[in-house]
Amino acid sequence: MNGDALSGEKTANTNFALINTVALTEPFSDTTEFGHMIAKQFFLLGGGRPIVQRVGDFREGRRSSGSTFNSANRHFATCKATYNAVPGDITLGMPARIIDNLWESLKKADKIVPGILHPSTLLYAPEIKFFDTHFMTDENLETNVNGIFVTGDGAGKSRGIVGAGISGIIAAIGISKKYF
Repeated sequence: MNGDALSGEKTANTNFALINTVALTEPFSDTTEFGHMIAKQFFLLGGGRPIVQRVGDFREGRRSSGSTFNSANRHFATCKATYNAVPGDITLGMPARIIDNLWESLKKADKIVPGILHPSTLLYAPEIKFFDTHFMTDENLETNVNGIFVTGDGAGKSRGIVGAGISGIIAAIGISKKYF
């Protein structure tokens, strides 16, 4: 899950995303529609806002609530929310397989960076990324429209920040070959 980075103000928090790629087959294989369905569920569950859940509540299978969200007794005061999300239960909006993958990923990440599973850690949901793979490009990422190059996640040419950066470099080299 990933929070929203605030460029104009600094907090004591950091954020990171755990991406779970979903591949669907018959009878339903439209991953874009599947993502839209999950987003609609979260829109309803969160009253139009993203949902945030404390790892402590997530681990115990309970919904985070406004009344206990910053409870010092539950060790929730360590990490303060900085985004306008509503406390809730992300397991209500996410398929079980994704929740299982999230939990396994969090446990592994906590071994590398101890503290990720602290009860106060915040899980924001949903973050749904759509990768459009319909843009046909050449090896320089130029489309069939002369002079139009596409790069990054939004264009479906990468998966994450490193791949997006690399695709930008590939396109920049292609542009320099073509125009300079």
